[in-house]
Amino acid sequence: MKLLLTVLTGFLFLPLAYAQIECIKGDCENGYGTCIFPSGSKYVGDFKDGKIHGKGILYFSDGNKYIGHWVNQYREGEGRMVFANGDEYFGDFKASKFEGYGEMIFSSGNSYLGQWSDNQPHGNGTYYFANGDRYEGQMVKGQFQGEGIMFYADGSRYN
Repeated sequence: MKLLLTVLTGFLFLPLAYAQIECIKGDCENGYGTCIFPSGSKYVGDFKDGKIHGKGILYFSDGNKYIGHWVNQYREGEGRMVFANGDEYFGDFKASKFEGYGEMIFSSGNSYLGQWSDNQPHGNGTYYFANGDRYEGQMVKGQFQGEGIMFYADGSRYN
């Protein structure tokens, strides 16, 4: 009896999971389509088994945009994240986070090219400053740490 109630409860709530998005064009089950989320975000791209899967673009309601690969609703593989503030990330994603190798170009003119972990520069990379300075070396959780060299625009350097 308890198993039957669990199964029935699961079926009752199953439509709610799919009701969270509204397919407005195409095949949002197994194909190419366009859907709208309750937040106002819009996705255009591939679907598999009713989930975002394949290539597509997600237009976030806050003005951000992701263009790239998806696996079971997660940003996964190569992609591009364009932020409303003008920052742009190009590179690897894992479980919807910046993970692996990528480049962030900041609206300030600064940029970072290198390893990422958990949405932060982490590992070896190069941070370019808008004024011409650059740091080459290790990053730990977004901070210059470990072996590295600071090159200044005037030609001087600091190890």
